[in-house]
Amino acid sequence: MGPVVDRLAIVGVQSPSDPLSRDLRTPLLEHLDAEVLVVVGGEGPADHDDASWYVDRLRAAEAEVVPPDEIDSINGHVTLTSVWDRVLTHVAPGAERR
Repeated sequence: MGPVVDRLAIVGVQSPSDPLSRDLRTPLLEHLDAEVLVVVGGEGPADHDDASWYVDRLRAAEAEVVPPDEIDSINGHVTLTSVWDRVLTHVAPGAERR
């Protein structure tokens, strides 16, 4: 994505579970220049270890673990709609003031 995308959010995504998938995905992430927010939390399948996997492979990334009581979804999983304000603040700073 290089200079096309400057901010990105990864929400509730598990890290690759097998070595081949990890080997295939890692080179794609290493060339991403965007500032990345990795959001996990709640009772979903993606946890702190998954977020750390992405953060360790991205040039400019930070992880945010959302406490279960802050997630308003039917199944308790972190979803884009349950963390929309956080994501919007990251990908479009100032947009929430419009």
